Amino acid sequence: MEKTVTWGLCLQRDDKGEFFTLANRHFDKIDHYLGYLPSRFIEFFLENAGGRSVDILDLGAGVNLVSAKEICKKYGRKVRVTTIDFVVNKAIRPASVDRLQADAAHISLRDNVFEFIYAFQLLSYIQEDKQLEVIREMVRVLKSGGVALLDDSLPFETINHQLFESFGPVAYCIPREGNKSEPGQVVFGGPSITTMIIKEPVDQRMYGIRERIIGHI
Repeated sequence: MEKTVTWGLCLQRDDKGEFFTLANRHFDKIDHYLGYLPSRFIEFFLENAGGRSVDILDLGAGVNLVSAKEICKKYGRKVRVTTIDFVVNKAIRPASVDRLQADAAHISLRDNVFEFIYAFQLLSYIQEDKQLEVIREMVRVLKSGGVALLDDSLPFETINHQLFESFGPVAYCIPREGNKSEPGQVVFGGPSITTMIIKEPVDQRMYGIRERIIGHI
């Protein structure tokens, strides 16, 4: 890639001034930070799949696909995991994961593909004027009745207005709570605020899936 420099676990594109994380993220840590909602939603979709596999997207997966591979190991053939990242490690070719090298704002997939999408430490590395493009793409590839989770706290009223203009009364985002700390650590203050995007029609039972917030005083 031209005009690109790397250091540590981050990569910067000089031509756009954007940063892309190369760090590999473990699923248990992502699950914890997002209030254990990822595992709970995956299990909900599996319980209601009627024997079909559940399609999951890890957006901003990291170069070694650690979290995606761990999901496949945990749930086996009952899930199909696709990863998208701007940078990939071509030496790694896991048979259980479909890997796509792409810009998160321009996903080369058809509409309505995934029941569940998660993005961890993604939007904070993308310029603000491009973040809404990424969210629109997440909604586009999310199936009706699907859920997407992000670890970012977003301006919900602004985004919901933009989603309404793009898709009509089909998708909207709401705040959810997550854990700021590593598992087992105590943190003073309230839990972190994360973002959940849901796409109609929603199974009303999903509203009963609550966060598991631990370690906060």
